[in-house]
Amino acid sequence: MQYIIIAILILISLAIGIYLWLILRQINNLSKQLEFLAKHESRMQLTSSFNNKSISKLTALINSQIKDMAELRIHLKNEKVTSEDTIAGLSHDIRTPLTSLDGYLQLLKQTDDPVKQQAYLVIMQERVKSLRKILDELFIYAKLQQADYLLELETININEVLTQNILMFYEDFKRHNIEPEINYKKENVMIQANTNALERVLQNVLRNVLLHGAGDLNISLSIIEAGKDEESEPKLCLSFSNRMRPDSTLHTEQVFDKFYKGNPSRHNSSTGLGLAIAKNLTEKMNGKLNVEIEENIFVLQIQFPVKTLS
Repeated sequence: MQYIIIAILILISLAIGIYLWLILRQINNLSKQLEFLAKHESRMQLTSSFNNKSISKLTALINSQIKDMAELRIHLKNEKVTSEDTIAGLSHDIRTPLTSLDGYLQLLKQTDDPVKQQAYLVIMQERVKSLRKILDELFIYAKLQQADYLLELETININEVLTQNILMFYEDFKRHNIEPEINYKKENVMIQANTNALERVLQNVLRNVLLHGAGDLNISLSIIEAGKDEESEPKLCLSFSNRMRPDSTLHTEQVFDKFYKGNPSRHNSSTGLGLAIAKNLTEKMNGKLNVEIEENIFVLQIQFPVKTLS
């Protein structure tokens, strides 16, 4: 009987030893696979030939991390490419007016003709305004990325602010043969907003029309009445719609991306931040901004909660 027990213990010990050896061999195999993946940045998944619940769970967890790391690597590479393209684009945008300024400054030094001098000064002032606009947009966008950047809101008559800003672009619309058609379905709509921020939103939207639009611009201001939900409230809906230029390549899924330009080959001082800034500012004023393109018609809508109607 004693020999039988000893034999059984020996068999159990041997089985445990073999089991542990198989586990260690599998762990060693996983380690070698990980070393290979680390050296080659491969997306290959780990494989386990040993049917053990703990080993299988460990392998699945590691594979999940490998997948996440691979996706992160791809994202970072894309971000790097985007950042490099952005820096190159911004460098070009800033260098262009600076180079032009330098050129006209040299011409200014070389002439005593007052007519030419005045013409050169006018062009130089335009280049300075262009450069200032680029730097101003970069500064505003950087501020908007700060989580603690808040806007002080006040009650504003959006009809008045919109009218004033449309009139500011009268000469630009005339130069581009764009006739704004304005439809105020409700007069004196009061919202909670920041005057400077709201003006920047509207101006960026109108500049986008000038950059990418062709033909007349339709501007509509209406009210979306509150639903049955007692907590809901009426909303202002401000819509801008016009046909896009034939050479414009705007895509709805990208228009709010930083530094996105519908047609990078166009010669203008746009940084591609206009609509990104408009969306950020709108959201900081508790509003929403979205776009859609239907049959080459670009439609941009801004919504704000209506606080007071008169």
